[in-house]
Amino acid sequence: MENQLETKKIKYYVKNIYGTDRFYVNDPREARNFQQLTQNETLSVTHMKAFEELTGIEFQETLPHREMPM
Repeated sequence: MENQLETKKIKYYVKNIYGTDRFYVNDPREARNFQQLTQNETLSVTHMKAFEELTGIEFQETLPHREMPM
């Protein structure tokens, strides 16, 4: 019998800053760990591909956080 584990997905959002797309991890704990590993506040496509190959983790894009209007 084959045991299938659900692949972990890291959720991130893209924010365009002065014409450059920046990739931010949604979960604060995961973001802190990635920052410690990469020494960057944001991820790059290269970082995400390397993590996927090494760990099998998948990355899933979500909508950016927005403040609710009052």
